[in-house]
Amino acid sequence: MDRAPENQQSPPGPPPVNEAPLRLGWGAFWIALAAMAAGVVFIGWAVWAKDQWLREHLLGQAHQLGQTISASNLQKLTGQPGDIGRPEYRRLKSQLMAAQQINPLWQWVYLLGRNADGEFYFQLDSVAADTAEVSPPGQLYPEAPPNCASYMSKASPIPGVRRVTAGALGSAPWCQSKTRVPAK
Repeated sequence: MDRAPENQQSPPGPPPVNEAPLRLGWGAFWIALAAMAAGVVFIGWAVWAKDQWLREHLLGQAHQLGQTISASNLQKLTGQPGDIGRPEYRRLKSQLMAAQQINPLWQWVYLLGRNADGEFYFQLDSVAADTAEVSPPGQLYPEAPPNCASYMSKASPIPGVRRVTAGALGSAPWCQSKTRVPAK
């Protein structure tokens, strides 16, 4: 009677080990690779969508600011250093400085002009006149982004001024053309 009774359990120990290795094969590899590729595509799309939204939001803000700029004051500026003494220049400069203070995400707000040679120049900016970063009227802007010229052909955010447009060119500069229509 060496047999143990049937209701008696075997002593506790480690569970039995499945000695067959797990083999997923090439199918599982391709499925995992496809899932990772889909994740990369989704992340790329999400970044692109957010970038588009931010650009549209920035353009909308710049357009709203453009609606507050007086076309008659802007048309009196020549884009020359002599503009600094004009009351219209001071009024517009203080307006841009106030706008830049309202939105702390805007590092600079400025109006650009384009001369007959196609070079961009500063008309005015939101930087205080007594700082080293100020761009006086008429100062050339050779670093203007290439897409600045494309903004010149779009509708103006400033009523009564044609072909002046806001653009998301890094820090929301505005491009201004010398082609204008009289304010109504």
